[in-house]
Amino acid sequence: MDFNKSEKAVVDLEVFIVQMEPVDGYMMFLNIRTGEYVMVNEDYLRRVEQLKDLQDLSGVHEFEKEEIMNILDIEENFDEYEALPTKFDLDEYSIMEDFIETLEDRKVIEQLEEAIIGKRAFRRFKDTISSLGLSNAWYNYRDQFFLEIAKSWCEERNIPHKIRKSEIGE
Repeated sequence: MDFNKSEKAVVDLEVFIVQMEPVDGYMMFLNIRTGEYVMVNEDYLRRVEQLKDLQDLSGVHEFEKEEIMNILDIEENFDEYEALPTKFDLDEYSIMEDFIETLEDRKVIEQLEEAIIGKRAFRRFKDTISSLGLSNAWYNYRDQFFLEIAKSWCEERNIPHKIRKSEIGE
């Protein structure tokens, strides 16, 4: 098959939502031609900027070279990469608030509303939903929300995507 540079890989949205799960200190990129995901440590982004001669990586530790090579590939082929939504784009706190609004049991609502106040809100929320037996409901709700974000992200960039049958109508 002759690879046409204008072709874009079809994005599996189930894989996409797993890849866009926020990881502190990292950015995730999608190569829109190959469909491969590349995770980049933000510290290495700064390190690459500081290197004077990118052709000479002799002063770089072996374990850093792959990371740096990924960054260089992204910079050199920037039209083939798209940064995935960040934790700021996802706004999981708002998703937690929306989830709470879907519940009917006033006692449960009050417990969860209290859990998301102040520092460590995410940890308290997750502990509380676990103790209430709502973990599956929460993660299904969140994943559906992430799925909508992923679909919109692909559509805005004209990137073909597919939805598995198990996700249709959820």
